[in-house]
This record gives sequence, structure tokens and C-alpha cells, in this order.
Amino acid sequence: MTETDVYFDVEFDHDIAIITMCRRENKINEQFMEKFHAALDTVLRNPAVKALITTGTGRFYNNGVDVDYTNTLPDQELNNLHDKLSSVFARIMTFPLPTVAAINGHAYGAGGIFALIHDHVIMQTKRGWWCLNEVHLKIQMRRDVIMLLKGKLNQGRALQETVVLGRRFTAEEALSAGIVHEICAPEDLMPRAVTWIRNNLPKSGYDRGHLQLMKQDLYKDVVNTLQGKTAKL
Repeated sequence: MTETDVYFDVEFDHDIAIITMCRRENKINEQFMEKFHAALDTVLRNPAVKALITTGTGRFYNNGVDVDYTNTLPDQELNNLHDKLSSVFARIMTFPLPTVAAINGHAYGAGGIFALIHDHVIMQTKRGWWCLNEVHLKIQMRRDVIMLLKGKLNQGRALQETVVLGRRFTAEEALSAGIVHEICAPEDLMPRAVTWIRNNLPKSGYDRGHLQLMKQDLYKDVVNTLQGKTAKL
């Protein structure tokens, strides 16, 4: 069964939900975030679902914030948009199901972070870069995002190369740097995502409430900052 709109396709493959981002480069704006929350709500309304996969179409997994749009916003509206994006990140990090990012193409900026914060990250070879390109766009990262990245990346060369230098990583390089957990050929991307779920999912699945609690405890400081419970600047 699938539910589709211009931004997302939500498909249920037995007990696995698959959210496919299907709008060109999948750039993040207000509508993207609103529709993504709605897609997650659709997943959670299905009591049979035990895990979630997100992926994209064509050349892009997610190409980050829609800079052409954000450049038109007054400062306060821009801050509000980034607050909403932080809420999206917090929701993915604490989602009450195991989550897998199946990176099918380019994952840039906020799109790279979007993938990174899943429980498991798989990137296909031969097509696509993973890159935090904020330094090239002269965009300063907020404190909440820096905290998130420190929690997800090794506090060393990988963190410095991604945040400070904005290095582009192939799948092989991203695996070596600890950005992704595994890589595979393009044709194996979705089967590998499903295999990881089958190998790690208990027979009856996880209790959603308790799994979410464990994630909230593990990422407490980061999530509190993302949700505005501590200063972000």
C-alpha cells in the first residue's frame, strides 16, 4: 500500500515503512518539513510497522535547505525555519522505530545531516556525494547542529573535515570516515536496508514507547538543544 503526494511516497512493505522523497532535489523548505511530519504520522498510524527506511529518487537523497528560498526570508523568519528544522532532526533522532537512511544519491548540507541521524546509514557507491557544504555557502552552523554532529561523528578528523572544510565524501570515503555504516552497489541499496532491519529487529519488534525513551536518554543533551530547551547560538 502506498500514500503519495508531491513531496513523499509512503509505502508499507509488510512491517517496514518506506518514505521516498520524490521532489526533484528534495530541498528543505517549510512545505517539505510539514509534509515530512505528515509522512511520519502516517507511518505511526500503522500499528503493524516495526521499522522505517527513508530514501530518495534519481540523483538526490536530499540536497539540503532551499537556499534560494531562505535567502528571501527576514532574519526572524529564517530563525523560525531553522527552529522547525531542528525539530525535524530531533524527531528523527528519537523516532519510536528503528530507522535506516538508504542514501541513493547526493546528500548535502542539512540533507547530509538528515541521513546521518538515522539509526543506520547505508550509502550506494558510484553515484552521489555526502557533504556538509555550509562553509562554501558562507552559512554559520548553529550550536544545536554542532552538538548534533559532535554526537554523531568522531571528535577528530572526520568532524573537522566535514564541518570546517566542507569536504565531499564518496561512499567509500564516508564509510572510512565513520559517516555511514555500510556501502553497497546501487541495485543492492534497498535489499541491504531491509536485510539490516531483519538482522537486528526482534521477532515481535520493539515497544515503540520504550525504544523512543532509550533514544531520548542517549541523545538527551542534543535533543534538548534542538528542541530549544537550551540556548542555540
